[in-house]
Amino acid sequence: SGSGIAITAKGLVGASGGSATFSISTTGAAYYSGAVSASQITTGTITAASLDTSSYLRAYGSSPTIVNLGYSSFFPTVFGDSTRTTGVGVLGNASGGPGVLGRTTESGSSGVVGWVLAAGANGVYGQSNSSTGAGVRAVNNDNGPALVVGGKMTISDSTLVTNLNADMLDGNHASAFA
Repeated sequence: SGSGIAITAKGLVGASGGSATFSISTTGAAYYSGAVSASQITTGTITAASLDTSSYLRAYGSSPTIVNLGYSSFFPTVFGDSTRTTGVGVLGNASGGPGVLGRTTESGSSGVVGWVLAAGANGVYGQSNSSTGAGVRAVNNDNGPALVVGGKMTISDSTLVTNLNADMLDGNHASAFA
């Protein structure tokens, strides 16, 4: 039922009213029952029920950093979820490479998946401010489809798309117009 800090053979323990509030073992493992605040954590692993940040969570390193966040049955490398009206789940911003890159090596899996939970929202949204850059680029290096559309498509631009072949027009084959 005590409160205070104790140094034991297993490490450092802090308690309040008989309940452990933190511990640091002699191997360096740490447990905290309260909030942890830091401007930067440079190494190690964080295991938590949730990470709550006041603005955003950023992971970076000298090579692409993997942030393992389990979600449902998808087990994504990075999962972003926003409940704000104008929120963004995952945002990538780059000047020399992809802002968001999704890759999978499993058959039947997808590199990037976006789904909509509210009317008027976008599952995947890409924007380019360059005359030669693509807002969204889809590539398949193994002869499969680069893009699969499972639903209606809306085209908001009348510019001719080179090499786009259409098999049917208004449900009719080309022979219907000959």
